[in-house]
Amino acid sequence: MSKSIRLAGLLLAAVALLRGVATATANADIPDQVQLMCPVMPDEKIDPDISVEYEGRTVYFCCQKCRVRFEASPATFASAIVTTARPTESPTASEHDHGKDHGQANGSATGDVLTIMGRLHPVAVHFPIALLVSAALARCLMLIGSIPWAGPA
Repeated sequence: MSKSIRLAGLLLAAVALLRGVATATANADIPDQVQLMCPVMPDEKIDPDISVEYEGRTVYFCCQKCRVRFEASPATFASAIVTTARPTESPTASEHDHGKDHGQANGSATGDVLTIMGRLHPVAVHFPIALLVSAALARCLMLIGSIPWAGPA
């Protein structure tokens, strides 16, 4: 094995080791249970800079309005405080499929038609524009009279 291949392998191993150490250090400050969604607006993700102390724990919110609403009547929203286990590893390709478009009605007739239309966009929009530009250029060249094939084009 050549010296450069061994050196490249050592470099890759060092990068992987340093990445693992950085991830472990970053996750050391995060508690085992984390709050990801706002208790007032459960569909909104939290902003880690907006929080209030409630019954000995920190509760996070998506915006200042939600914090104010929570402080006005915490008992109303206390049951909506949902914590989840901190993820130990980032999701792998088998856990999360980027081949699917989230939020679209894939598998339905509407989703399939929109997907096909999206894929045909360059042919349906850009190609006709290129033809118009080419025809205008050929017409200009014909008027100048320097290019004989421009007339039939």
